[in-house]
Amino acid sequence: MTVVNIKNYLETLFEGEILDGNLALAKTEIKLMKNNETELTKRNKGLINNLNPSKDYCILTIGALHVPSSVNKLQKIGYKIDIFLPTTNASFSDIVNYEKIRNELLSGFEKTQCSKKEALVIADKHLMIYSLEGILKKPEELLKKRINEISICLEHSRPGNENNFLFKKGKHLFHVYSELKNYAVECIKEGIDLELIGLECREDGIELC
Repeated sequence: MTVVNIKNYLETLFEGEILDGNLALAKTEIKLMKNNETELTKRNKGLINNLNPSKDYCILTIGALHVPSSVNKLQKIGYKIDIFLPTTNASFSDIVNYEKIRNELLSGFEKTQCSKKEALVIADKHLMIYSLEGILKKPEELLKKRINEISICLEHSRPGNENNFLFKKGKHLFHVYSELKNYAVECIKEGIDLELIGLECREDGIELC
């Protein structure tokens, strides 16, 4: 598990051995995807449309397949990004998704390097993350930087039920949410206000955990 910026990740992804065998296939797949809007594509658009944090420090937990578009959106609204990856092994899907907007991501990286707004994108491969210890900035670190409000964006919560979703009783299927709940409680105790943002856009309205 490691924290990287988008440039580090793209360098690893596009310079690795996996690229040689798969990039041509990935480009073919990209062309097919452009002509065929799948349910995944529709859901991705909905999640990104709901991703509108306003605080200087933002934490986003989102499925790894949605990381490229979420990083792109956050960079466009001025956030300097770190990405927490449960694994650095790139998949075929990673190549496809990052190849589509690689140049935009690199441009956004350069433009946001001096930004006061920071975001941590947790590439949540769900049951693979067991601890965010040492990954999240401690409340005292935030206060030292004069940050007393943070945004927490949750993939599986619908807009309007974020508070109940994060703080409801019972254990989430995805361990990362339990970690975020504990972190949010620590922040509140230190006087840091939370902006909770639900991203889920499924029409059936069923919570996924």
